[in-house]
Amino acid sequence: MLLTMPVLFVGTAHPAGAAASKPAAESLLNCVQAQHLLTLRRNLLEKKIAAEEARARGCAQRGNEKGALAALRQKKLLASNLEQVETSLLRLGEQQSALEGVAATAETVAALAAGGAASRATMAQLGPEQVDAIYDNMAEAAEEARQVQDALAVPLGAAAELDDAELEAELQELEAAQLEEVGLEAAAAAAAAAPAAQEAKPIQAAAAVPALPATPAARPQPAARLAQRQEAGSEGDEEVKAPRAEVAA
Repeated sequence: MLLTMPVLFVGTAHPAGAAASKPAAESLLNCVQAQHLLTLRRNLLEKKIAAEEARARGCAQRGNEKGALAALRQKKLLASNLEQVETSLLRLGEQQSALEGVAATAETVAALAAGGAASRATMAQLGPEQVDAIYDNMAEAAEEARQVQDALAVPLGAAAELDDAELEAELQELEAAQLEEVGLEAAAAAAAAAPAAQEAKPIQAAAAVPALPATPAARPQPAARLAQRQEAGSEGDEEVKAPRAEVAA
């Protein structure tokens, strides 16, 4: 696993950055190979240490002190070598991380450089003159399409022999006939509606005028009543005075 991952990383490098990242890739590959060898040695040392510890325990159980001390001494040496291997693996891991960062930086810079070069090349091919030429071609194509449409719109055969003035005159006659028909229909409708309207007017007038109540006789005012009484009194006095005059005579 330690071998395959960096190799894949190096293999996916951008072509533009292959030359720039080649030293870092080679160093990274060497580092990975060294890690692999040290990992194998570490596993072997761990197995040997476990075997020497088991041998020392067996010798101690059998009472063989010299054999137990020799096994423990060998175990100590193997443990010292294991520590060195662990330290080397740690340093190689740090170096691997640094190299991967350098390779990633080189890949990024190469990709940016390639993108900038591609942009410059594209802009060199698409200058103001090229853009103007493209617009001119588009305008010419549109003009040609318009001419084709105009050519297709030209009438042929019997349609070409028709006179637009005659067609317009016929259209005006049709419109005048339609207006005349509409006027006749409106006049007939008005004539039919006139008798019915005249018959309905007296009925509507009678229904619209309500019956007025009988007006009561105006009551005489107090001043008028007093004048009537005075006139009646003077007439009575004259009637009484007349017989008296006759008697006196």
